[in-house]
Amino acid sequence: MKRTLTILTLVILSLSMSACTYLTKEENKIPFFDNTLDKKVSFAKDLSDYDKIELNIDLTVSEVNLDVSSDHQLKFDQAANREELLATADYKEKGDTLIITFKNEKKLNIIAGTQTSKTEILIPEGIEVILDTNTDVGAVKINTKDILYTEITCNANVGDIDIYATKSQDQLSYINLSTDVGDLNVNLDKGAEKLETVELKSNTGGIKSSLKGTYSQPLALSARTDVGDINLKTSGDFEAQVEINAKSSVGDVTISVPENHEVKLKPTLTEFTSSLNIKDIPFNKSKGVYAIEGNKSNFEIDLTVTVGDATILYAK
Repeated sequence: MKRTLTILTLVILSLSMSACTYLTKEENKIPFFDNTLDKKVSFAKDLSDYDKIELNIDLTVSEVNLDVSSDHQLKFDQAANREELLATADYKEKGDTLIITFKNEKKLNIIAGTQTSKTEILIPEGIEVILDTNTDVGAVKINTKDILYTEITCNANVGDIDIYATKSQDQLSYINLSTDVGDLNVNLDKGAEKLETVELKSNTGGIKSSLKGTYSQPLALSARTDVGDINLKTSGDFEAQVEINAKSSVGDVTISVPENHEVKLKPTLTEFTSSLNIKDIPFNKSKGVYAIEGNKSNFEIDLTVTVGDATILYAK
């Protein structure tokens, strides 16, 4: 199964990159592997007078890394091999919120192998952030640390997206990650008490999510992929209902749930090409629904696999 998934991923990635290649006479003059990052732009904005920001990032080609700043300055540094890839900055006030936008003014034709860029954005700690990123090609990495994210929306046509929390995200309520080709990874093992919605979608790529800690709000977790494995882990104390919807057309799905919680599982499996494996959970089955009683909140799981293995177990 994993060998098949790897081959399919490589084929689709190759087709995706080929479909994005549009060469004009002028662009043919560009050295094909000239990836020297000698074009640069930097911006800095003092956020001492703001408690909230909306941060919009819209870049054609760039790896994007978001981390914490050491002072009150929001800092944007980008290095690219072509001038056209460099972003501009725009700042607008809306009530008590500052809206910050970094974007490419011109949408370029994406030419495989000729365009590369790296961007680092440092955000002051203690500021509430609504984040919205969009990249045609490029990975996005978010290390939350002491940044108070309230909403995170990230979209990439080609690229992985990673969220890693080293501290509890007490203000975070919404996550939406999507990529056409790439892996999605969400690690909130330090807790996110107010988290209500997590939506993860990859056309071709794996999805991993780990939620640990105390969660006080009703939570809806959705993970969908056409080709790729899904691994969803929930552990800790969930005080309200949790709805999990996982769907993979080609790929294995693994769901881990905490002990002592009520669980209802509704699997939809294709005969002969998929299977259900239940480990260490003494479910009772009735009319296609697997259920177990518990003294804590209810987990309702809708699970769909067309080609692949589905596994449900207690989180370790």
